[in-house]
Amino acid sequence: MRKLRTYTLVILLLSGIVSTTSAQGNCPPSRLVPYQLGQVTSGTSNRMRDEPSPSARLEDTIPGDDVFFVYQTGTCAQGYLWVGIVYNDKVGWTAEAKGSDYFVEPVPPPAGAMVIRAEIRDIAWSSDGHTIALATNQGVYLLNMTLGTPIPKLLTKENIDEVAFSPTAPNILAAS
Repeated sequence: MRKLRTYTLVILLLSGIVSTTSAQGNCPPSRLVPYQLGQVTSGTSNRMRDEPSPSARLEDTIPGDDVFFVYQTGTCAQGYLWVGIVYNDKVGWTAEAKGSDYFVEPVPPPAGAMVIRAEIRDIAWSSDGHTIALATNQGVYLLNMTLGTPIPKLLTKENIDEVAFSPTAPNILAAS
């Protein structure tokens, strides 16, 4: 399939809301974010399998409160919402939820950190150093770094791979 690339010059207009990740089928939405950390809820352990299925081969057992790396969310199979993870140097799947019961949760970010619920693909600084643009699978997010606490603003809602600011005009951004 041929990938079309469109370059658009955009004057920075700040607006939008962060979206959430959803699952297909009869599964609840995922609360985890790809390329972030998750953890098993306190108490019971979770099983890590080689495929998103309760009958798949067992790879490992993750004790309650243990942390893992998330690489994929939103897979609904056999009534469970599955998440692709890396744990103990192994790659596999663990059940995130069934119905309204969640077995894992996002690891809270450190104090002062911000979370953008999207896969970040590219980053660019404006030439004046005041704005950061993030190319993501959800669109382009802008962060005004002159504010005390920058708040991510969604500029576009398309899947974006690359962003670049004009080297001479800090308010002009190219996205593809």
